[in-house]
Amino acid sequence: MKRLDYYKDAKFLKDEPASKDEFETGAHARVAKTLVDLITTGDGGRAIGIEGTWGSGKSTIVDLAREHFAAWNDTHQQKHAIFVFDAWAHQGDPMRRVFLDSLIAELSGKVVSEKKWATKLESLRSIKKKVTERRSENLSWVAKISLFVLPLLPLAYLGISEWIKPGATPVTLPIVGEVSRGLIATAAAAIIFSPYLAALITLISRIGNEEMKGRSIVVAFNRQTDEVTTEQLIREDEATTLEFNAVFDELIEDASKRGSRIVLVLDNLDRLANDQIRDMWATMRNLFASTHGTERKELLKNVWLIVPIDRQHIEAVFSDGDHGIDERRTRGFVEKTFEILLRVPPPLLSNWREFFSQQLLAAFSDKIDPNTVYRIFRLYELHHLVHPRPITPRAIKSHINKVVAQAKLSGDTIPLEYQSLYVLYKDEIAEDIRKLQNSSLLDQQILATVATADWTKYLAAAHFNVAPEAALELLLSKEIEAVLLAGDVDRLADLSKTHGFSSVLHDVVATNVYKWASEAPGVFFDVAATLDAVGLADVASSHIWQDFAEAVASIVAPFVPNERSPVGVSSVVRHAADGRRATIARLVMNCLTRSRDSLKEGVVEIAKAGDLWFSMVDALLEAANGINQKDFEYLSTDIQLYDRVEFIFSVTRRLSKSQKLSLANFKTNLAPNDIANGIVSMVTAVEPPTDIREIVLAFIQVPRLANWQIVISAIKQRLATDNPKLNSSGALRLIEVLSDLALDLNEAGNALNELGSDGSLQGLIQLGRGDNHAALIARVIDKLIDLKSDNWTGPNEHPHYGQLAQTNLFLSTLLENPNSEPDVISALSNITFDLNGFDQTLDLALPVDKKREVFREMFRRMARRATFDDVNLAQIAWNYPRVAAILGDEGMASFFDVIEKINFDSAIAGDKWKLVRPEFLTALRARKSTKQTDLVRVLQLGLETLTGARWLEVLKSKSNEFNLLAALIESNEIHPLATAFYDGLLGVTAEVVNGAKVIGERVPIWKNLPRVLSESLRPYFYKSVRDELLSKQPKADVIEYLLDLLGVEFLGLAELGERSNNTIIRTLIDPLLASGGEGALRCVEQNVSSFAAVISRADENDVDFVVGRLSELLKGANESKRDQLKKIAESFGLSDKISGGDGAE
Repeated sequence: MKRLDYYKDAKFLKDEPASKDEFETGAHARVAKTLVDLITTGDGGRAIGIEGTWGSGKSTIVDLAREHFAAWNDTHQQKHAIFVFDAWAHQGDPMRRVFLDSLIAELSGKVVSEKKWATKLESLRSIKKKVTERRSENLSWVAKISLFVLPLLPLAYLGISEWIKPGATPVTLPIVGEVSRGLIATAAAAIIFSPYLAALITLISRIGNEEMKGRSIVVAFNRQTDEVTTEQLIREDEATTLEFNAVFDELIEDASKRGSRIVLVLDNLDRLANDQIRDMWATMRNLFASTHGTERKELLKNVWLIVPIDRQHIEAVFSDGDHGIDERRTRGFVEKTFEILLRVPPPLLSNWREFFSQQLLAAFSDKIDPNTVYRIFRLYELHHLVHPRPITPRAIKSHINKVVAQAKLSGDTIPLEYQSLYVLYKDEIAEDIRKLQNSSLLDQQILATVATADWTKYLAAAHFNVAPEAALELLLSKEIEAVLLAGDVDRLADLSKTHGFSSVLHDVVATNVYKWASEAPGVFFDVAATLDAVGLADVASSHIWQDFAEAVASIVAPFVPNERSPVGVSSVVRHAADGRRATIARLVMNCLTRSRDSLKEGVVEIAKAGDLWFSMVDALLEAANGINQKDFEYLSTDIQLYDRVEFIFSVTRRLSKSQKLSLANFKTNLAPNDIANGIVSMVTAVEPPTDIREIVLAFIQVPRLANWQIVISAIKQRLATDNPKLNSSGALRLIEVLSDLALDLNEAGNALNELGSDGSLQGLIQLGRGDNHAALIARVIDKLIDLKSDNWTGPNEHPHYGQLAQTNLFLSTLLENPNSEPDVISALSNITFDLNGFDQTLDLALPVDKKREVFREMFRRMARRATFDDVNLAQIAWNYPRVAAILGDEGMASFFDVIEKINFDSAIAGDKWKLVRPEFLTALRARKSTKQTDLVRVLQLGLETLTGARWLEVLKSKSNEFNLLAALIESNEIHPLATAFYDGLLGVTAEVVNGAKVIGERVPIWKNLPRVLSESLRPYFYKSVRDELLSKQPKADVIEYLLDLLGVEFLGLAELGERSNNTIIRTLIDPLLASGGEGALRCVEQNVSSFAAVISRADENDVDFVVGRLSELLKGANESKRDQLKKIAESFGLSDKISGGDGAE
């Protein structure tokens, strides 16, 4: 158990000059020996300075020197008398007189005549006095009455005598008249007895007064001064310099005659006040002031002056500018005063460490263990390194004595090393307690050494003299509460660095949170905001936020929120435990609902309150976002609004920017007409407010809240009649609102149509031109595009806007020459782009029509703004040739940079790949675009999705799919297609066998189509066509067309050897030969190798059949055909069998 009296037996160390070197280095003894050698071997008349810091052992050196002089005196005839004058002990006395007094007393009977100098000493000690005394005695008030009535006594006695006469009659007095004798007698008696009556009263009043004991009754008549008032003038004579020198010289002379030299030691000089140091310094210099060769100079050779000094302190005294000594000359000034300077060396660490430990053990005995001794020493050492100061035995003892004093106060409730640490830093703590609060007190070296992070608590306990458990709370609690209430986040963050801060903070919150919640909800949420800004992250913080969550239920009063309230609301909900967050959120929402009732009246105040109230609701829902979906829907549904239009409009302004809330989350008791009339009041204002559009956009999400017919009618009326008269900015706001409404309400669209038909829109353009308001002109033209495409003109006259002919001319010119109005086109392009009109503008720009130039210029401008999210890749790819023509090479190059960022897989997903023009693929390839591979992959996947029936249609019709296939085949980027393509290709080929034709421009590429089939399907395709051809036995022109269509690869891979040679000869070869036409014979020549292989396998009859056909053809053939047939025969290996060939010639 900790005890406050644990260190009651600890001892204070004595702070006396030591008689030996306490650090045991031998340095002090060596300095003392040197000092004695200097004095005993040389002439005096000199001043020797012993230089060392406070407590460094200067007095110890003097004591050691005294021992050496005693030993010298025992062995030598010449003696040395040591006189130590403690200047500090005589501070405030006349120094010269006291110095001589003490010196004479010390030397009398030892080295000078006691009798002679006793007389002189008595003279020095005499004090002259001048005394003036003054005594006075005063009459008392009784005596004064007696003196007053004394002259009246004869008359009084006469009056009484007349009264006692028998038969006395009244007396007539002048002025007064007749007076009875009895009244006269009474007055006379009063005069006679009044002094005695006054004396009696005085005596009775002094009964029990100790000062009056022993006094006679006469004191009633005489007030004597008992204490003599004495005035004294006392003058003490200080010896003058001449008097001092005379007595001093005489004393030295007497000593020298007796064989003694005088060694004067002026100790503790540096402890005097600065003025006294300067006076004493002047005395020392005067002491040895003499002219060389004079009698006094010789006399002073018997005197040495030793002065222990702290150089730094002395230099500081004489560097004071008020005393005329230049700081730069101070060091020379010290050297000039002392001919010899001996320095006390600083101790080595090993020396003073041992001394420090010994002194601690001496002070605390068995109450301190070796580990604590070392820790206290280490703290002292590190503090010395950071805050250098001389380490002396006295400094060490002083520190340890302070630790002892602190230990007797705190006992062992605070570890002893931390009491020592407090002693080191107590002045800094007293100067600025915040250093302890924010843990910035300790130097880094010491901070790394302390054994526990609780050092703040222990130092606070020592400073406030309380138990450590209560120290931090006492240190921090009041300031934490003040900082929380002030919302000072920076200061709270500083305080949070203090060890134990969280627990104290928790105590402060736990003590006050329910009071804040019940009495000042605004403060409750403000404090929560402040805590959240600091960002607490330890265990205590969870308990703090739990306290806030529990206290929410105590909020019953409404409050007026401020800018910090939304953060506070969010903090309370966000930091609530997961299982409690939904409940806390509902309680806070109830609190916000009640806060509506505290709103002040006034349009401005209510509007501001609405904005702030929505911020709190928004923050609350954001903080509650992670709760159960059902709870969140309950929380965010039917939030009651304050039933004032200004409040609701303020909320809707914020809702227009909200991503998660709309008016659908709220409810109001206001009728739709009330809302509509509020909007109408803005519509009909001379200057419609800038945020009217935001408000309308918020309400349009819940159309039932307002009577929109009233609003639309008011906007239409204002735009059509220009009453009240509009400026361009107001007209722009209203046309924007009407356009927004037209997206959801047919009535608004109809109103725009009517405004476009009657010339009102053109009137607005005229208004914009008059104000040079490009934005209004562009916004109205955007509506004309929606209504009339490229027909923007209207009537030449309007009942309210006047003549419109010039406006119509302006619009017609703009259609064909858009750069005539660059500001308008720029604004129009931006508006259309912002309204997602990029695709629509491109559609309008595509036709080659002079009136569409405005759309082409708009598209160029919009393309420069476009990002990959804005581009409809399928639209660009389908219309690529035209897009490239509109943008030009430079524009297209920039536009391709945008295309590079598009995800092709999603941009042309589904059937959109069919809208890609081959030219687009070619352009990507030419640019070496990284997207070429993506597009090829998408196209390949798209082709693979086609069914056999679709392939049949694609191969027979002018479809873009075939063009894409051809492009991929041509660039060798196609991958084998599956059975659907096989079925489609075989189906079309079968139709060709039956006499159908393929599209003419596709014939050159048709022979490549079978190559798209896989290696396994391709032979089956050729054999299937072979069998279809042999079974159908078409005419020669069909055979010729098919073989040209499929190319020589067909017969080469059709494996004709699988069918009978007779069939092939009679179905394929003979019809072509029999035709005899140029095309047929060319077809035979192209496939001659395949046919020759068949003939070579044929039997003799089939061969003779072919020979006969060739021989028949040779007959009557012209020379050209004859040569052709001979080549065929030669290729067939039948030249020698053809009959009549030469004879025919």
